[in-house]
Formats: sequence, C-alpha cells, structure tokens
Amino acid sequence: MTEIKRLEFSEGVVTTKPTDLVPNSPDGLVNTHINNIDTGLTMVVNRRYLVDTASGTISATMPAGASEGDRVQIIDNGNEFDTNNMTVFPGVGDTINGTTSDVLSSEGEALEFVYDLANTNWVKIALASSSGVPNNIATSSSAGILLKNKWQTLKLDGDVTTDADADLSDIDFNNLVIGNVYRVTILPYIETSTADDNAAIIGIHDGNNLLRARVNSSGSSLEIEQFTSECVFTATATTFTWSGESTSANAVIRGNNTFDETWAKIEELNNYETETTDFT
Repeated sequence: MTEIKRLEFSEGVVTTKPTDLVPNSPDGLVNTHINNIDTGLTMVVNRRYLVDTASGTISATMPAGASEGDRVQIIDNGNEFDTNNMTVFPGVGDTINGTTSDVLSSEGEALEFVYDLANTNWVKIALASSSGVPNNIATSSSAGILLKNKWQTLKLDGDVTTDADADLSDIDFNNLVIGNVYRVTILPYIETSTADDNAAIIGIHDGNNLLRARVNSSGSSLEIEQFTSECVFTATATTFTWSGESTSANAVIRGNNTFDETWAKIEELNNYETETTDFT
C-alpha cells in the first residue's frame, strides 16, 4: 500500500515525510501508530490505533462529542500489554462499559469501542488477537463485523473392536449451546480382515442418530477404509456422542497408530442459517 505523505518545510527546502496514517479501505478505518511517547493523547473516531508499549505504559482518552455508532479500535501491535498496560479514559460525560476507565493488560489484545449515544457510553467488543488467532477459533468477517466460530478436534485414544456396542467416549463433544448450529465431521479408520466383516460409527445427538459411517468388507483379505462423513444440525442438547455399532468380531476401529487414526471434529457455525433450499 502506498503511504500518505505530508509536506514539511525546513530552512526553505521542501521535504516529504511518511505519516503514521494509512487508510484501511475494507472497513473505512484509518491506521494510526502510537507508542509510550504519545501518552495522554485524545483519540479520534473511526481510527484504528496500533499501539506499541515495549518502552513503557500509555494512556489515552476517547474522543469527545462522538456520534451514534462511531468506532475506535485499539490493537496491541507490540504484544506488550501484559508487561506495559494501556489505560483508556472516556471523554467528559461519557463512560466505557459503564465505568470511568479501562485498563488493557492482555498480550495481543484487540478491541473495538462503539459509541452508544443514548447512554453516552463506549461499548467494548473483543476482536481477534493481533498476535495470532487462538487455535480453537476460526474467524470470518461480514459487513465489518468479526465473527468467531469455535471448533475442536478429538482423536480416538485406542483401538476398538466392534463385536459389541463400543464406547467411543474419547471423541464425544460436550458443552454445546442449545440453539446454536454445529457441523460434525468424522474421519474413521476401519480395518476388516474376513469376508462380510462390517463396522459402523454412529453419531448421536439428543437420542437421535444423526450420522453413520459404515464399512462392509467385500473380500477375505485385510481391507482398510478411511473416509469422511458429516452432518449439520441445530443443538437441542449439550452433548454429541459416538458409538461403535455391534457388527463383527474381526472389524477394528483404529485409534493408536501414528498417522492412521480415527478423528472427529465439531464446528460452531454461528453465522450460518439452517434454512434449506431446493437446488433444482
């Protein structure tokens, strides 16, 4: 991106110097770099402040006279807020989340403050970390709003034979939020060794079988099957569990190999709608 430059006059010589203001066209905010020598500044609406506190703490005051929906973003650009905090004060007559100050003290913190005119209050919203999105969060953006979609993967901890209904609780998912939309994917690793061996993994939610991954042997020698199956559903309970279906004694669901193992994944799809469409 081309830097904006400003003119400076020094002893009759015109020179150019890059400024710290770089437009960010996707969301209309302007980037502004600050550090501890800027402590005490009053911020401006609709700017993103990239803050480096490596050399010391900093304080700043929110803009006065803000309008409904005005925004200010603050990013721990130097990943030092846990060592050198940033303290943010509201303007005269305003609050920040109902208080008179806010201390930012988490490494990599990334925040947006949105002005609520009716309550003369800056509402604080957490964005993704500037030091990298946490491992359990996937992000997507829509209309300038950052959404966070949680996900988790689990691995079967040991081999399971399927001559009886098998407990696969190693890959059960808990703490689902009722009403949220989820996608569950299973990647089973199943071995069969004799003719007509078969095995299945069943995904169960709120007493209903939502997903079945099944293998049926077509020959008398060792066969290995690995494939994916998935389903999308709206949670009506807080757990999603797995069971190995009672089939044959010579089928094994693998869980202790170095690479070839059974994995399950769940994703929270909080920006999806569960509306179906006929694709005809």
